[in-house]
Amino acid sequence: LFVCLFVIIQVAFFHPNTLYAFIHSTSSITFYIVMGVLLCIRVVKDHQQRLQEWIECCSGGYKGVRVVFKDARKEVMIVELTGGEEGDHTQLSLFHGFVQKLCDDEVISVLPNLFRLFPITHRMTLSQMETLFNKDSCGMRLQGFPRSCEGEVGPLLVEYGAKFTPRYEDCTKIVSVVPVPKRCVLLKSSSSDAKSTDEREYFISVVDRVVLEPFFKMHLDQESKEKPVCRAYYKLKEAASRAHVDFSRMSCVIDVGASPGGWSQYLHECGVEKVIAVDPGNLTIQHHIWTSDTDVQNFSGVLHFPIVVEKLLEDASTMSKLAPFEGYVCDMNSLMDKTVDALKEISSFLKPNSPIVVTIKFSPKEKVALMKDAVQQLRDIGFLDVVAVHLFANKNQEFTLIGKKGGD
Repeated sequence: LFVCLFVIIQVAFFHPNTLYAFIHSTSSITFYIVMGVLLCIRVVKDHQQRLQEWIECCSGGYKGVRVVFKDARKEVMIVELTGGEEGDHTQLSLFHGFVQKLCDDEVISVLPNLFRLFPITHRMTLSQMETLFNKDSCGMRLQGFPRSCEGEVGPLLVEYGAKFTPRYEDCTKIVSVVPVPKRCVLLKSSSSDAKSTDEREYFISVVDRVVLEPFFKMHLDQESKEKPVCRAYYKLKEAASRAHVDFSRMSCVIDVGASPGGWSQYLHECGVEKVIAVDPGNLTIQHHIWTSDTDVQNFSGVLHFPIVVEKLLEDASTMSKLAPFEGYVCDMNSLMDKTVDALKEISSFLKPNSPIVVTIKFSPKEKVALMKDAVQQLRDIGFLDVVAVHLFANKNQEFTLIGKKGGD
């Protein structure tokens, strides 16, 4: 990107007419394509860094965790099994513990069907895979990345004796296959001749279903649940998981910028008795629209105030009936100053130690400075333990503030 900008500046200074002609010619399309590719690379690297930071935080004593990104939408976690001979029980026991930890922390589960998990015990070519299968290799489920890899490798493994079943419920073993990327240092080749041939290498493992049971059970549970009204639901779910916020113990939480209702849905599902959803937009979840006749003190469920938060704050009578709030969440689509001002006005209606979860929107060039400024502003108005995090569920041009109100 720096080189591109340097060339443009040089041309603009010494040959302005040439630059003008270039911008208005068809060849400028190439330039915009290159800039777009560079932007995509930046987006993927940002997401990779977020995931890697979390892995380092939660993995503890589990070694060999490597993250491979194939594109901006799918994350594939390749876990190299170390700590013993290939495929032994010590390895698989450690890996099973690691998978259980991932699922217990509910970090991966906040984005169902986005992550795929591949344990690897071998690195070998297609011809070498024959040693892993025999006539008794039945009840297997094949998972490959990319999906086309299953079509390439599957028929050959069948010739080696593997018998696959498409249903997870019917399988006893999981076969994982991923092509080895160029310049990859994971594992060592199974044959000393591998480097001298042009035959492609693959990561592969054949493990008992029980090893990956927590991961697949998590996905099956997600499929059986009612789907959220929007993906914003996962932002609040992940934030609550990371900060260990237990909304189930709260009787009244206010959700500012609630439309279309993802965060209010999550709060209601957690067991919050009364969710105050404030947004002039419509909610697509079950709710009751506030009127002057509503008995707000005895109400239970999601109560929608179809007005901007400033109007609600001006209604002192209604606010006195609603307050105090035990939690404040805000996913309002507005600039940071307006978001912070809304929190500042509502802070007096929050109980001490009430948790807050606030989304801040920004442009890419403002990110670092804005994160520091947002954290400091919340600290200045009396909030404690404020941290700025970029959730996996956050868009690239937003981050989330998590904290709690200080005691009186």
